[in-house]
Amino acid sequence: MACVTDLNNESLVEFAAEEHGFKELLSEVMKMNYGAFQNYVIA
Repeated sequence: MACVTDLNNESLVEFAAEEHGFKELLSEVMKMNYGAFQNYVIA
């Protein structure tokens, strides 16, 4: 993890975008796992 002072504005925006994308991905994976878990429990 880079120190914030080492980043210029472009890097900071890029990092924020990656962070957001990662959270979105994680959210989707959690939803999928939850759905699969529900199906398993119901079945």
